[in-house]
Amino acid sequence: MRLQDKVRGALIGGALGDAMGAPVEKLSAEEIQRLYGKVESLDIPHFRVKSRTHGKGYGRFTDDTLMVILLCQVYEELGGHLDAYAVFPLVRKMVFEEIWVPEYQKKMPLIERLFYPEKYIFLSNCLANRDPRSGGVGNMVNCGAAMYLSPVGLVNAGDPEGAYREAIAFASAHQTSYGLEAAGVYAACVAAAMTPEIT
Repeated sequence: MRLQDKVRGALIGGALGDAMGAPVEKLSAEEIQRLYGKVESLDIPHFRVKSRTHGKGYGRFTDDTLMVILLCQVYEELGGHLDAYAVFPLVRKMVFEEIWVPEYQKKMPLIERLFYPEKYIFLSNCLANRDPRSGGVGNMVNCGAAMYLSPVGLVNAGDPEGAYREAIAFASAHQTSYGLEAAGVYAACVAAAMTPEIT
C-alpha cells in the first residue's frame, strides 16, 4: 500500500471512528451493548440527545477531528516539524478563525466547542504568557493532546522515535504527566503503522 493511501486512510478513518464513537462516548461496554448492540453504522443517535441535526450522533464528528484538521493546517503553514512554539499558530486558528462545527451546525471559533483542558492551551500559553515548553503544567491531565496528534505520526512516518520526540516537544504546551506521555506514545504508534511492512 502506498504511503499516500495510508495517510489518507488514517485521516479519514480517524474521522469516521470519531463519528462512530461520539454517540456512545462515556458509556461502558455493557451499556453500549444494551442500548445499541454492536455499533456498525454512522446512523445512530446519541444516547442522550436524539437530534438529527445537532449534538453528537448521526455521523457528526467532534472536536477531536477538528483539532486534527487544524494541526494539519499548522504543518502546512510552518512547512516542517513542530516544537512547543508551534502552539501559537494552532491557538490562532482555535481562537480567531471560524471552522464548521457539525455538532452546532455553524461556523464558529473552535475554542467555543472545546473542553476546559483544551481551552487551557490558550489560557496558559497566550493569556498567561508562559513558555510553551512548560505550558501544559497545571492543566487537567487527560487524553486531550493525544486526540489530535495523529498528524505528528504521519509526518514522521516510519520513525516512531522521531514521532514520539516531536509529539512530546509540541504537546508540552498542552499537557503534562501521563497525558503528555499518551500523546507521545500515540504519535509513535501512528508513525510505526506507516512503515511499509505493516499492513
